Amino acid sequence: MEGCKQHHSRFWKQLLDWARRGGLREFPWRVEREAYRIVVAETIIRRTGADRAVRPYEEFLRRWPSVEALAAEDDLAVAAFFRQLGMPGRGILLRQAAERVVREHAGVFPASRRDLMRLPGVGSYIADAVLCFAYGIPVVPVDAGVARVAERALGLKSRCARPWTDAELRARLCANVPSDCVRVCAYALIDVAALYCRPKAGRCTTCPIGEVCLSLQKGREVRVVPEL
Repeated sequence: MEGCKQHHSRFWKQLLDWARRGGLREFPWRVEREAYRIVVAETIIRRTGADRAVRPYEEFLRRWPSVEALAAEDDLAVAAFFRQLGMPGRGILLRQAAERVVREHAGVFPASRRDLMRLPGVGSYIADAVLCFAYGIPVVPVDAGVARVAERALGLKSRCARPWTDAELRARLCANVPSDCVRVCAYALIDVAALYCRPKAGRCTTCPIGEVCLSLQKGREVRVVPEL
């Protein structure tokens, strides 16, 4: 158990060192700590991917700069915006979530995972993204890419066909994340998954966490985790 904890500590240190050397990608939502903007960004990213989310994210915030502005809009207008991204229903859920936040939480997204997941359209990933990126709570949002790194680098195997839904994997990954720099660590983990630890043809030889990757040390991948 102690050796596992030490390995996790080295893993997070390697990620943090890489991030502080300028390894992180830059996106406008990454400088934000307002939960509303983080929810908007993550909702768009889930469909477009981060690289293609910048333009619609900025356009959305020009039209609805606050949770109150979105709550006051009608479903059709927001659905029309999201239709260009191929997910009009997601836009309606986002507007309904904004309405509930204004009505039940005085316009502030709650800092409780349970309360967040009661909002329309907010699942585990977006809830954890809000907790991590807006409120600095030591949790890591887990998607297919993050689950892939956790399995390959840390050996956190999952019995689930969709490992990113595995509550045990999530809990073990978050157990030792540094609480004083969780935002940077989480973004670094997301970026390593996107840039290096790919489903196929991973860039293992140049990966910034290669020194602590159990899979690379064994000369094999733990498991190919399918994409969402």
